[in-house]
Amino acid sequence: MASRSRTSKLRGPALLALLLFAVAGCGGCNSDPDAYPDSFVYPPRQDWIVLELPKDVPNQPEPAGELDEAIQRINERGGKVRDPADVPEPLRGHLNGHLRKSFGTPAEPIFADDDESKTLANELGLSPENLATGSKLFRKHCQECHGLNGNGRGPTAPWITPHPRDFRQGVFKFVSTIGTGPRKPTRDDLFHTLTNGLPGTQMPMFKLRSEEERQRLIDYVIYLSVRGRTEFEILRTLLMHGEAGLDGDLVSDAKVIARKELRAWQQANTTVMPATPPNFAEGSPELAESIVRGHELFLDQKGCLLYTSPSPRD
Repeated sequence: MASRSRTSKLRGPALLALLLFAVAGCGGCNSDPDAYPDSFVYPPRQDWIVLELPKDVPNQPEPAGELDEAIQRINERGGKVRDPADVPEPLRGHLNGHLRKSFGTPAEPIFADDDESKTLANELGLSPENLATGSKLFRKHCQECHGLNGNGRGPTAPWITPHPRDFRQGVFKFVSTIGTGPRKPTRDDLFHTLTNGLPGTQMPMFKLRSEEERQRLIDYVIYLSVRGRTEFEILRTLLMHGEAGLDGDLVSDAKVIARKELRAWQQANTTVMPATPPNFAEGSPELAESIVRGHELFLDQKGCLLYTSPSPRD
């Protein structure tokens, strides 16, 4: 019984979204039929949060429809996961209120934390107008798999292998930026994935959509990642250390996280790849020329670099 109740609870966001669609009525409708109803809000995170990766890693994917159950079993495999519901309700309510004030709603996505966040968002092209357009397109083309808040748990997601990307983690598989560890992709990286799709998965190509529409979808995906990462980091801190683990208070820490994420996206899109490779072949002109050719092929838009960056969801 406990397992059945827990499963129902963990699938709450998708059920909540469908319920809101059903009961919103005309009173909750936006005048634009492509937009989310004004009454919609992003649901608070309900799926469990990974605090420590498992030591005993499964050698095969979880059965279809059991993503959340598999995440819960991480505790049995030497890792650590916690239910966000374990965060005391006053703090959960405080966080949800801040997220709504700072990031708006599906019908009106915004960056409203402070002047620095607004500036960073605008420099990335994440204006309220662009985000509103991206939100409509996301609802029409992406929500079914990626979910209302980009959690990768849309109505069809449990039965898709590999699972749709969870944008809330701010982690992406195909990136061409320099560095080690998880890095933000460039707009070109996201545009490449969106345009060509991902063969072998259920991610389709969007070549038939205009370039403008694809750019607006990218805007909205970046927005969902910043919002989701802010929620994730605060919940993780509270689950691990309680309120004492915050550097300041909940709101000030959330603002710092959002700015950090925006700056990471900005850095990814201003990083210049090296124009020439290092000279590893002094005294060997033939090898040097070969390295140069390999370097060019590796950095080519259709080359290796786009597909060689590791991700926690590999």
